[in-house]
Amino acid sequence: MPFFCGGDEGYLCVSMFLHERHELSLLMVNTLQRDLNSDNINEQALALAALCGIANADMISPLLSPVLRCLRHENALVRKRAAAVIRKFSTINPTAMAVAVSKLKRVLADQDPGVMSVALTTYRTLLCQSRNTDTKAYLPLLSAFIHIHRQAINGRLATQYDFHGVTAPWIQLDCLEIIGTLGACDMKAAQTAHPVILDTLENAQDGGDASYAIIYGGIKALSIVAPVASTDHLGCAPEILSRLLQSANSNLRYLGLAGLYLLVGANVGDILSRFRAEVEESLRSGDDSLEQMGLKILCLVATKEDYHSIVDHVLDHLRKSGDACTQLRMCETLVNLLNRLSVTSEETCRILFQALHSVHQDARPSVISRLNAVLLQEDAGAVQLSVKECLEILVKDAMDVTLLQFAVWVLSEFITVPSEAHDVLDRMGRLLNAPKVEDLSTTSYVLQCINKLVQRVGTCPPVVISTVEALKESPSLEIQQRCHEFFRILASLPNISKSEQGREDCI
Repeated sequence: MPFFCGGDEGYLCVSMFLHERHELSLLMVNTLQRDLNSDNINEQALALAALCGIANADMISPLLSPVLRCLRHENALVRKRAAAVIRKFSTINPTAMAVAVSKLKRVLADQDPGVMSVALTTYRTLLCQSRNTDTKAYLPLLSAFIHIHRQAINGRLATQYDFHGVTAPWIQLDCLEIIGTLGACDMKAAQTAHPVILDTLENAQDGGDASYAIIYGGIKALSIVAPVASTDHLGCAPEILSRLLQSANSNLRYLGLAGLYLLVGANVGDILSRFRAEVEESLRSGDDSLEQMGLKILCLVATKEDYHSIVDHVLDHLRKSGDACTQLRMCETLVNLLNRLSVTSEETCRILFQALHSVHQDARPSVISRLNAVLLQEDAGAVQLSVKECLEILVKDAMDVTLLQFAVWVLSEFITVPSEAHDVLDRMGRLLNAPKVEDLSTTSYVLQCINKLVQRVGTCPPVVISTVEALKESPSLEIQQRCHEFFRILASLPNISKSEQGREDCI
């Protein structure tokens, strides 16, 4: 292959084998500068392609100027790759790239739609994915984005960018996301963007398979813009949702539910009343994804009068679902519902403990984290219920490390009555002797619980002392330290006799 020479192969190898944080990447700066300033189009294009893969923060300063010059190159491929490098730089340091991104304004009007598309992607990355971007600074460009979008929906771009009967769907999606983000800045921008989004939905009704992506993008933008524009006018969106929700295709029904979820969440009009039957039907569909989306919609509109039935549906869904990721999302939805309705701490704990026993082990830390937050509010009813639940965990779920550690922590923090503490200490002693508790971190949790309770109530059953005595020789330094703390606490207690404290050398 005569086209390939040493430089081409070198850039190929660098792009494949060096990542952006590799220490050898900095050695490429001089070579990249030389090729970016070259008169050879192939060398410039290859250097820009390699830079997209290995660029890091230290490269921005020395290479920014030649990359900006490439934006004005006569060759479309070089301009496209230069715009892609600006996007890469922007993801690394958005603040430092504000001036450079302003140079992309002229690229938005590039005669080559491919170059324009890369510039759009750069703006979308900055506006919609970066938290450090001042979105309002880009409002003057709203008219330019709308103009590009209208070119696409009116079919004025080259047919080579059509896909499944839709003109430049990726350009349309980028424009919709940008227009929606800018439209959320103020009412004037929202009122400017609103009719464009409605026209997009109207146009997408007659497209091919790719039009469904445009429909979802349009509904998402509409859910952002309509509340800011103070309008309930949704154009043809309800008719589109109606067709999707009544489709025999589960994928299209899910798309309809996802779009409805966005509009209901944005509180645009009273759209749910038109589709309540379809949402409730999704709960009986037998499809896990449809049921999950239907529950998310109902959780958005639940009230204090009817939320119990929705919570029961969510808990039932958690029990049936075997996917930890799905359970995590549903737990998040459940927690948001309880927070929104300001459910009492005791009731929240009751529901979350049911969820805790229903979800996969990988999803339990998320529920436990929320339970911790509720318990730290020290509501008496919530604490009492949690202690009761955790005592049952010691009996029923002692094999589950995550549950066991959580239960031990709760008991160590919230048991204050001496009679209850004595019972818990007996259970902890039996737990340490159980052969099924072999996890060192769990043993450490149990010992820490014993130490706290003994110090709090000033007494300790002999069986616990003998059990801890046997653990002194553990190979784990952490276990040894917990045992040392235990005997030090015993030594400070007046109610514990010398013979009960164990050997002197342990203190």
